Amino acid sequence: LSGREKDWVTRLSGQIDGGSLAVDGFFLLRGFLVTQSWLSYPVLGVFAKKRLLRIVPGLVVAAVFGAIVVGPFAFHGSLAEYFGSPGPWLHFLGVGLNRFLIIPGTFETNPLPEMMNAPLWSLRYEILCYGLVALIGWAAARAWGMAVVATFATCWMIDLADPPLGAVPMALARLGACFTAGMLFYGFPDRVPSH
Repeated sequence: LSGREKDWVTRLSGQIDGGSLAVDGFFLLRGFLVTQSWLSYPVLGVFAKKRLLRIVPGLVVAAVFGAIVVGPFAFHGSLAEYFGSPGPWLHFLGVGLNRFLIIPGTFETNPLPEMMNAPLWSLRYEILCYGLVALIGWAAARAWGMAVVATFATCWMIDLADPPLGAVPMALARLGACFTAGMLFYGFPDRVPSH
């Protein structure tokens, strides 16, 4: 969002920027913790409730704060124009449809104008990964380890695809590989020691 092409992580690694590395690390950690949650109490309804309570309150606050409180101050026009436009109202669909993470007319002088709650771009992938934990836990409970290894390998191979398959499939593959790696870290403590 700062408009800088390269940060110190990119310069040091020559491969990945700091923001992408942070998101990958977050997905790895979430894979570890969400797997722990599922395996400690593998009941679909309880698991879904825990995930909803983790996401929905903060998401509602972020969307309302962004669209209703911050948006009018960042908008280059009148309050009537702002609230009369579809942008603030469509912003509430931003998690499912990332194109609504922008609100036209806001932050016009920023390097990346119109971005509101841009970090929420990854939330839809996180929700899909939560569903993956429940699906593997429910459908492949007896072969849980094999299912996670197969899912990790599939995501990793898609992530290595050349040419890439498109932005959404590639993001899902990359983040899915990180998430399932976290699942593996938790699920195989005898083979992957973690402290």
